[in-house]
Amino acid sequence: MKEAGRPKSRILGLDSLRGICLLFMVLYHLFYDLSSFFGCPAWIADNPFAVFCQLFSSSGFILIAGVSSRLSSGNIRRGIRVLTAGCLVAAAAFAWGAPILFGILQFLGCAMILYGLTHGFWNRIPEQAAPVLYLALFVLTGWLVSHRVSVDCLFPLGLISPDFSSADYYPIFPNIFVFLLGTWAGKYALERRLPQWFLSWKVPGLSFLGRHSLAAYLLHQPLLIALLYGLSYLAGRFGI
Repeated sequence: MKEAGRPKSRILGLDSLRGICLLFMVLYHLFYDLSSFFGCPAWIADNPFAVFCQLFSSSGFILIAGVSSRLSSGNIRRGIRVLTAGCLVAAAAFAWGAPILFGILQFLGCAMILYGLTHGFWNRIPEQAAPVLYLALFVLTGWLVSHRVSVDCLFPLGLISPDFSSADYYPIFPNIFVFLLGTWAGKYALERRLPQWFLSWKVPGLSFLGRHSLAAYLLHQPLLIALLYGLSYLAGRFGI
């Protein structure tokens, strides 16, 4: 079903926000790579700024994906593409020795597909009630999945055992309600009930990356690790 009133032009502010989220994601992965693969102390990736970078980027990506899904009539197709990309990332991470079980791309792909199949139900929730409902369900399901179980086969839902491990993990619950909160906000974008400056807001460089965020996501880690290995080699060669 195609929703009436769909905006005819791209909302450039969404690209800018994606680009900003990408910047914080790259910063966090820089800290993570230095700590995990280059012998730097663990606090490099565990300090408050690194944690902020991780939370800001991941929450931002999920929210913006929800907004974009409200604007799209091809969410199932988009979801399959993102889910496929997530599976490729998981395969590469497994080969690298850092298995990913239900990382953020896999979550986003599944969320887009689920929303594509059920958007009629969610879009009928009253505008004033939707954010309260989604936030309440986020808290409730977050509490429920905080309880550990004896098997790992339910990990896509957020139910894991104490021994579960994943280098990147964004299960359906409670994250689906952050995504749905984005679809609620997407109604304002759909109806152009946004500040005029936001509709045409462009951040040089970051807006371009935000427009091509999936490609940027897939490429940034290989490029970042290659750069760090190159710098490490040069430092060793010149005795730095």
